Amino acid sequence: LLPWEIRCPKSLDTLPSAIWPPAQHLGCYIYRDPVLFSKLCRIFREIVYVKKKQFPSPPTVGYDYPKPGQNPALLCGDLELVASQCIIPGFSLMGVNPGLTTDLWSFVNLLPYWERFRLYGYWSEHAYSLCPEMAMQRAMSVLHVRQFKKRISNSNIKDCGRLLVKCAFSNPLVAMEEIVQQISSYENLIKPVLESLKYFHAFTFDCLVYTLLLHFSQEKPRLSEGLNVAHWYKNLAVFSGFFFRKYPDAELGAIIQYIINRLKDEDMLDETCIEVVVLRELISHMAGIEAIEDLGEIQLEGQGGGPVLQSETATFRQLKNKKKPTAYLLDCLLDNQFLLPLLVLMSHCKDHIIYKTDTRHIELISELFDLTQGVLIQLGEFVQTHIPKLEVYAKHLPPLYELVKKFHLEPSAAFFIARPVLEEKRIATAPTQSNGSSEAVENKDEKMEVEDQKKDKGKPDDKSEALRKKAEAAKIKLLNAKKGKQSGRVLLCSPGSPLVSTSKLLLPEDTWNKISPEFYSVFWSLSMYDLRVPEKLYKSQIKKLKDQEDSLRKTSGDKGDDAKRKKERERCNKTIKRLEDELDKQKKNYEQVMASLRISKDKWLKDIKEKDQTGHAFVQHCVVPRLLLTPIDALYCARFLEVVLELDTPWLSMIHF
Repeated sequence: LLPWEIRCPKSLDTLPSAIWPPAQHLGCYIYRDPVLFSKLCRIFREIVYVKKKQFPSPPTVGYDYPKPGQNPALLCGDLELVASQCIIPGFSLMGVNPGLTTDLWSFVNLLPYWERFRLYGYWSEHAYSLCPEMAMQRAMSVLHVRQFKKRISNSNIKDCGRLLVKCAFSNPLVAMEEIVQQISSYENLIKPVLESLKYFHAFTFDCLVYTLLLHFSQEKPRLSEGLNVAHWYKNLAVFSGFFFRKYPDAELGAIIQYIINRLKDEDMLDETCIEVVVLRELISHMAGIEAIEDLGEIQLEGQGGGPVLQSETATFRQLKNKKKPTAYLLDCLLDNQFLLPLLVLMSHCKDHIIYKTDTRHIELISELFDLTQGVLIQLGEFVQTHIPKLEVYAKHLPPLYELVKKFHLEPSAAFFIARPVLEEKRIATAPTQSNGSSEAVENKDEKMEVEDQKKDKGKPDDKSEALRKKAEAAKIKLLNAKKGKQSGRVLLCSPGSPLVSTSKLLLPEDTWNKISPEFYSVFWSLSMYDLRVPEKLYKSQIKKLKDQEDSLRKTSGDKGDDAKRKKERERCNKTIKRLEDELDKQKKNYEQVMASLRISKDKWLKDIKEKDQTGHAFVQHCVVPRLLLTPIDALYCARFLEVVLELDTPWLSMIHF
């Protein structure tokens, strides 16, 4: 064989080894031959594509990066050397060439983001010192971006945006570094830069996300004067929210993974808790759900209704909800398994901020507690509102018992997370409960009920009471048949049920001498939706929409506005129909819950030994933990107490409160 035949690669695996020696001599000067550059990009794209099919990358787990042994790197060895020391530096000298940019992005885009960002790190830190031409390109890009900052205004965004594209096309990291640096200092540049970004390539967006991560992770103080969020950090967080709202297909997972990794560091909670500001801005801008501390009377009452009423009364949601960014954010949380780590870590930060912090400012500690609590509620509301089926939400949650015992959450946080899916048997059942033991408990409870009924039959005075309870039980069965899966939560808290058996394991054993697990489970499983129907608010919102529809129908104007008015009228009519259906559904649920409470109230505190301590235990384990969650939970505590007193619950006295 001739020497060139020996070196000729026989497969894709040996191809990078054959390419590296001549590519090492070429270096960044490959830019002189665009055809060769394009061929290399396409060959490498095929190599990565084949490796990706051979070793499919598992989904990123929210707690750790994939380990090299479990997930073989797609970019390694000679392939990485050619890409980092030949292709990438050569691209910086190419000038404006959309075709070559697309070829390079088609290769790089197949890599997971952590391998792409490793490549970008070499590009920004080392590549520009390879030769004088590279240093010149960097200096020219910085100069042009700074000129862009001086010239841009609301009147010339289009022209300046196209100029910025030319500066950033072949050197996106340099341009994005300068832009992000300017945004962190000047808040008024956020909107002009966002408008200019619409002319950019997807490759530039990826470089922008990498640059944002670099700035978020830099060792600069995140607190201004020790009390408020630093100006630079707040600007970048707001920019991230607007950016991913407008361009949701950028690498959002990298930002959320960064937040998770920072929340894991519990040694400096006064610094790490600030990271939830970024998550708050992402949810606010992408999903239109804001973390609001002070709600008005109408908004607070609307929170006790269904999702449609909540949306209509939430006037604080200034940004219109868009389907595309909302769907991207939800898919990112669920597909990458980010949801559970975020919920658990934010709950831990909220609980530990008082004890694990270097600051002595009580105002700052309380501010960080409220901030983390608000974002946790905001995330929970977003997920529970936008997941189309609660079964999907249940798949991403462990059982309620594990949330408390394995993940060390407070029962209040665990019930907040799991409340929408408590009907799922896997969520309500503790892992230690076998099928046989649970069946035995149920059979025992059935025997006790039969014995109680036999005793009751001997009492002639209680016949009418027994008939009334039997009629109400029949009413519950009828309502359950009508509502199907939306069955009453009180039935989940019957003696021997999985939820009650799990609740017994969440608190110390002596607690159940003062309060029953059935009563405890009822309190934590219900919500304001179950105990009150805001019928007046429903009717006022329906009337408001009807008046709006009438005014739109009577208004006449330009033909161009007719389509908009027609679309708005259709929206009003659809919302009216949804509100009416939602009101009927909530009324049926309310009737069912109240009927179930009337039947079960006599057994809640019947076998309690220390009845004089029931009030204290109820306040300690039920009222106080829940009223500190949200304003609507505080209102629920008052309403629940009102309901159980109206029902004349035996052995529940207000004197001991």
